[in-house]
Amino acid sequence: MDQHLKMQFANFVCKFGEHMNLLDLAEEIVIPAFSDEELVRTFADTQYFIMDFQIWKETITDGETLLCLGGRFVKDTVLQRDQVYDDKQGRIVKSPMTMPSAPTSLFVLILNNHKLIYLPEVSAAPPLQAFSATIRKFIGQKRKEFLESEYKAARERGENRTKKSLRENIPEAKLTVVPLSSKESIESFVKGFRRLERLELRLTDTNEELDATAMWKSLRASKANLGADTTKVVHSNTKGLKKDVAVDQIHAAASSGNQLVTARGVDEYGNPIKGNNDAFQLSVVVSIDPTRVKDSLRVMLARFQSLVTDGALVVGSPVSSTKDKILSLIRQLL
Repeated sequence: MDQHLKMQFANFVCKFGEHMNLLDLAEEIVIPAFSDEELVRTFADTQYFIMDFQIWKETITDGETLLCLGGRFVKDTVLQRDQVYDDKQGRIVKSPMTMPSAPTSLFVLILNNHKLIYLPEVSAAPPLQAFSATIRKFIGQKRKEFLESEYKAARERGENRTKKSLRENIPEAKLTVVPLSSKESIESFVKGFRRLERLELRLTDTNEELDATAMWKSLRASKANLGADTTKVVHSNTKGLKKDVAVDQIHAAASSGNQLVTARGVDEYGNPIKGNNDAFQLSVVVSIDPTRVKDSLRVMLARFQSLVTDGALVVGSPVSSTKDKILSLIRQLL
């Protein structure tokens, strides 16, 4: 039976040092981090893992072939209660009890443009932050396994390679997951400010995705030329920034998920308020049957593509090398 559920979107940027991106180690590290269903992240009494993993290709309207990963993200936990209200006695009474619970979310990761589609299936489903933390750990585990296998292979070939040199050649992964927004979701967010006093726009890393505007392309080039760790643009005025212009600038910066946005000001009552990409992320309703995971993942992908076609979501153009890497992965994996 179909259910109407809300899904959200994010930019999934995975970097191995300055020069290697997600696709450079997709087959060796990234895809195994998703596909190995024996991997588990434990936090207190809760375990996080992936099940029903799938990898497939999808040809879209412009003829491009997408390579997608998807599955179900599980939060296996124990719910605990200590007391209840007894209406007959009219008071709180001790009543300890535990109950196993496993809320889930569905996800799709498009490797061509590193866009993540995320759909919580039930109440208390694991949020995007838990998914990010889990995948970050899994990628770290698979990197260690890959480095160990490379070290053993080098020894068997008689090569004098050290584990330190291998770690330096493939640095630890840096994973950044930034929620995506639409102009409408940004407008709704900005309306909450009586006075918008500060707007900060900070560049994030990309997986070779091209920025949508000339300003951000120029800033990213300057960042690289200077060897800067952080590059940002800050607008401030204690009397208030122009909110209509702010909406346009936030949209240009945040719609692709390649920039982090922070806004500060006061609400209609004069109370200080602030927000970032999480505060104005886009969410849309989609109708799926959660018992049919394969079909649900494809429905999620189709809805994402319709939003891109309609202009509600912005996807930057990949460089030519990205297309070559995707075609190579498709030939090897499918």
